[in-house]
Amino acid sequence: MRKVTKAAATLLLGVPLTIGLGQAAFAAEGPAYHEGTASATAAGATSSNVMSGFLENRDLPLHSGLAGPYYVSSDRSATAFGASSDVVTSGFDADGVAHYTATHLTVNSSGAASSITHSTS
Repeated sequence: MRKVTKAAATLLLGVPLTIGLGQAAFAAEGPAYHEGTASATAAGATSSNVMSGFLENRDLPLHSGLAGPYYVSSDRSATAFGASSDVVTSGFDADGVAHYTATHLTVNSSGAASSITHSTS
């Protein structure tokens, strides 16, 4: 079970980090803000990021069709007992429709759980 928890923690921390780095790359298309912290000890690891900015180039990868102002925040943690990830994104598509998505993922020795909330206006 420890191998499963370790693999899940790696997935929860690694994949969103890769996506986050891709998002940071296209954030430079307009005014941008990024603040992040990360720490790792023998007990576990945590990371927290906040990004906001303005997308001018709608053809860039990983932005899911968003254009104009956007906001992303993420909090992730992993220990020997499990891992969790919380990500909130908001922005506008090319038609000016506002999008909001909140995702929560948890993995521990009891199993895994996830929830996704998405809304548009």
